[in-house]
Amino acid sequence: MEIKVVHACGSKFAFDIEPENGAMPFAIQCPNCGADATVDTNAIIAQALAAGASAAPPPPPPKPGLSLGHSAPAAPPPPPPPKPGLSLGRSHAAEAAAPPPPPAPVPASAPAASGAPEKKPAKKPGAIFASDEPHLPLAITGAAIGAAIGMGIWYVLAHYLHIASGWVAWGTGAMAGFGARTFGRTPTPLFGIIAAGFTLLAILGGSYLAMLADIDKFVAKNLDGAYEERVAFANKATAAKDDTALRAVIAEDDGGDASKITDAELAEVKADLPKLRELTKGKPTKAEFQQQLSDTIRSNISLADVAKGYFRIFTIIFIVLGLSTAFKLGSGMGS
Repeated sequence: MEIKVVHACGSKFAFDIEPENGAMPFAIQCPNCGADATVDTNAIIAQALAAGASAAPPPPPPKPGLSLGHSAPAAPPPPPPPKPGLSLGRSHAAEAAAPPPPPAPVPASAPAASGAPEKKPAKKPGAIFASDEPHLPLAITGAAIGAAIGMGIWYVLAHYLHIASGWVAWGTGAMAGFGARTFGRTPTPLFGIIAAGFTLLAILGGSYLAMLADIDKFVAKNLDGAYEERVAFANKATAAKDDTALRAVIAEDDGGDASKITDAELAEVKADLPKLRELTKGKPTKAEFQQQLSDTIRSNISLADVAKGYFRIFTIIFIVLGLSTAFKLGSGMGS
């Protein structure tokens, strides 16, 4: 039986096969796309067999005769007579009655009869990126490295030289954008946004760290005698016998008049007497006292204070240029 198959991918191929139980005796694949075509082939075989059965002539009606009450089985047709002059014998007659062998099956990997070129298999999901495809984690890494270098330069200049250079802000944006573009393999708008974000964090972070370092330096340099003064006040306050003596101690420390010390000021000092007694015993130490004072000052610092201390109009202009440069380089708009 000749089978002609038109597969879902558009490929056409044909082959001869002898069905078994009305179906393919083995699985078959499309020679073009490699997909399984057994179901489609079985459907075509079923259609061909159904069409052949409907085209066969009906059996002849039985001849009138004696009815035995049940139908007798039909006698098998006699074998065709041998041709004159040729003796087949028993073995030759059996061979003549045997059906011809089925044709060889068509290999599943054979090319289609139409001669269509073989398609390459599609790339499976989750395959390794090609070298020219964007890579988000590497782009983030590159932007972070470039911004970190710029933040280090900004911190050194702001802390040691007290210079908030706009050129450094611009260079920080360039390094962050270049890092995102180089490590990310192919620039994209997302890489530009990432580079600009790291640039802004680097400038603000470097300025904030520089201001904190300046606070520590100020505490260590200018408040060196504050600990000794606080200890002396603690000794006098804890030695006061009554409120009048304590008012005199407070006035002496402030350089004012004892009569002008309010009840609220007196109550505040009396509430601190337990801490003042600990201070007379060396708790906290001088280093701990300076650290606590530094932490108190730090807690009162905001980004607005950082902006007032380091950012001027000229610097802000260069910061905007740095952010723009980071976005252009990271997104590929600057190429």
